[in-house]
Amino acid sequence: DKIIGYSVSNLEQALFGEKNGADYLGAGPVYATGSKADAGLPIGPGTLKTIKESVSIPVVAIGGVGITNIEEVRKTGVNGISVISAILGNPDIEEAAKNITGLWRGI
Repeated sequence: DKIIGYSVSNLEQALFGEKNGADYLGAGPVYATGSKADAGLPIGPGTLKTIKESVSIPVVAIGGVGITNIEEVRKTGVNGISVISAILGNPDIEEAAKNITGLWRGI
């Protein structure tokens, strides 16, 4: 068995991915990100929420998610987040990971 993720940046792509068997969607970039040069324009939390509400498979937010906007992302109802810079850009990556996890879980 394999888990298939499909990267999307709009509703049309999300519906296509779901229809064609994706197990989950990676939606973004939600915000501007320096981690991936070709990430495209940010979709924002509004489009992220629309995608989440329009599909029945899990949606993971990716791109520019960090401490300053994680609550806004959480309110969209997505199932999870994918972060790089918010952790690796911190001098103490263990503490950064704990902080992000706590914020995501609403602790």
